[in-house]
This record gives sequence, C-alpha cells and structure tokens, in this order.
Amino acid sequence: MADKDKSQVRAEKAVIGCLLIDPECIEGLNLSPEMFTGLYTRRLFQEFIAAKGERLDHILLRARISEDDIPEDLFIPLLNECVGLPMYSSEVGKYAALVFEAYRTRMLQNMDPSKDNAEIIAKVESLVFNPPPVSIAKIAQEYSLKCFSPEQDPGFKSGYRMYDNMLGGMKRGTISVVGARTSVGKSAWGLEVALNMAKQKLKVRYISTEMSREEIYHRLVAHESGIISARIQNADHYCGDEEFNNFEAGNQSLYALNDFVVDDDIYDLDTVRSSMIGYDVLIVDYVQEIRMKGSRLDRYEQLAEICRELRIAAKRYDCHVMLLSQLNRYVKDTDEPDVDNLSESDALGKSAAQVTLLWNLDDTRTTKGVKIAKNRRGKTGKCSMKFDGAVNKFIPMTKEDFKPAKPGETPFE
Repeated sequence: MADKDKSQVRAEKAVIGCLLIDPECIEGLNLSPEMFTGLYTRRLFQEFIAAKGERLDHILLRARISEDDIPEDLFIPLLNECVGLPMYSSEVGKYAALVFEAYRTRMLQNMDPSKDNAEIIAKVESLVFNPPPVSIAKIAQEYSLKCFSPEQDPGFKSGYRMYDNMLGGMKRGTISVVGARTSVGKSAWGLEVALNMAKQKLKVRYISTEMSREEIYHRLVAHESGIISARIQNADHYCGDEEFNNFEAGNQSLYALNDFVVDDDIYDLDTVRSSMIGYDVLIVDYVQEIRMKGSRLDRYEQLAEICRELRIAAKRYDCHVMLLSQLNRYVKDTDEPDVDNLSESDALGKSAAQVTLLWNLDDTRTTKGVKIAKNRRGKTGKCSMKFDGAVNKFIPMTKEDFKPAKPGETPFE
C-alpha cells in the first residue's frame, strides 16, 4: 500500500476514534460516507451520522452493524485501533481535513476533461473543507490534562543534548529552519539530525536537491562506521579485519532504518508538500532549490509562498518540516549570522517556529558556532560544536553550555 493510501486509512480511522471518544464532535464536520475509501470505516461513519451525537460503544455498534458489513473477528480490533490513534477529540478537524483532501483529489482526477471549463471550476470550488468549530472550553478540558504531566509532548529531539535542552523540541505541525553559508555544514547537520530521529523510531523523509542517494549513503555509513567518507568512496580493498568489521557494523545500523526515506529528485512544491503524508519529520536540503510549477511570481514572492504553503501543509499533515537554507552571499562563513541573513526572503524567518544558524568560529572550519536565533518553544542562545567532516559528525563541546540570550528575548527569560 502506498504511503498516501496508508495515511488516508489512518486519517479515516482517527476520525472514527474521535467519534468514539466524543460523538458530539461530529457537529459541523462536513464529511459524508462516500468520502471514506475504507468499507469498514465508511460503515462505522454511517452509524455515527445516524446517531446524531449519541454515544456509541462497541456493543451498540455491533447491534447496528451486521457481520456481513464488518466480520466479527475484525470488529473489536478495528475499534481498538481507531480509538488508539487520536489523543483528543478536538483534533477531529485535522484528521477530517485529510479525509476530505484525499476525496477532493480523487474527484479532481476523475473529472471529465471534455466538460466545459466553467463547470469544472465550479465543481472544484464546491469542494472546500470547513473545519468544525471547537470551543475553548473543550480545548481547555482536553489539553490541560497533559500540562505539567508525563503526557506533555516534549517534541522531536535532534540528538544533541545541550541544543535540545535549549530548543525545547521540534513540534508536529511547525517549521524549523537551519541556515548556513555554503560548506559550513548544514547538510551534515540535516543528515545527522535525520539519522538521530530515525533511531528514535520516527518516520523521517530527507529530500536532497544537491546530493545523490549514493552520496548520502557514503556520508551516513561514514558516520556510523567511523571510516572516513573519502576512503569508503575510493578504496578498492579493506586495510584489515577491524576496518571490515567497522564497515559491516555501520551498514547493519543503516539496515535497521526502514522508516528513514531519502529522495534525490524532488524540486517542486507540490511534490514536497505531498511528501509529508505519513511521516513524522520532513527535512528539505535546501529550500532555495524548491520551485512552484507554472508560477509567474518573482523569486522573493515565490519563496514566501512556498514557506506559507509548507507551513499550512505541516499543520494539516501533522508533520514537522525542517528547511535547510542558504544565507546571503555577503555574509562570510566566519561571521556570526542572524535571522535577517537567510537568503532570498524574510518569509523563512517569519514562517519558522525555530531558526538555527551555523557558522565557522575560526579559519580551520572544525569548530562551529550553533545559534538558536528564534524559538517559540524555548530559549534562544548559542554554543560551540566540534565538526568532524571526514565522518559527517557534530560533537557537542561538553565543557560549554549554551550561553543564554539577553533577558526578555524569549518568554522563558
């Protein structure tokens, strides 16, 4: 089953799960049974529509739905899976939007091109999703339960302890930006973060506009084996048993990462946007190479629109999007950069919940400055990291903690 199909099925089951938790959340939900692709989820949704907000448990549903519609051996496991997906019924609109958008896409694909354009346009415009209203009372009742508790969502971690402690985690539905001048190490940063997240059992997708899959593999296996990339790429024999064993161990580490997906041939916004579906984290290396098909906007406006669309899609698909970005050319790689130095558009800084900037602290280019320049979730600040380019690895300098920003720059100061 394709990733899009899996995401569609999960979204349908999540909608049913929300209705099992709180049947009243069906109010204002402009979905209809034909929008569901799954026969079983469609049948369940029909019963919730008929119930008009009445609570339905597995006993009531079993009494209303015949075994011909949903077999007995699948019935309880299906309901358990549905109710286990959503955390809160107030999020039903997010899942319903995915169901609706998949239905809208199918409708557009099945349109008859021989029909009058005005009729096609009218049909497209009629397919608009309006999320159901949710009162602040319901939101407070549900989300307050996880505050100051083990259920608090810590966000995704990069794998760098000091950096993560300051950053406060990367949240679903948001965008973060990592900016650096050419050859400072933003691709190395993006790959190592992707690798660390994949090891946390997250579904990670990495889009590279510069490196091939083979180049990415060479970098990752160097990171995992400790053998320098140049030797892996160029050597025609092992230098001994230790090198062979290290190389095998590095590959075994990568063999386990089936949910870490790499793309090296994606350059348009529509494909990047759809690439989020079914993934926890999407990393784009780098955003200035992404284009909008058929757009007549100038580059500044186009990048602003790309940022806006990716921010909306991240929220809709419940995915965190990390955009690697170039800095303006007039910034030297040894200059400490700021958010205003992100290349081509200030929309990058405005759209991002978090902005991290990298630069060289000296001419050896082995010590990097790491600066959290913007952070809606935590603190801003900076630290130093050693960088071993031969094996594509950042090494936090353990004797130096993040230096906090000036008081008043974040809600935590």
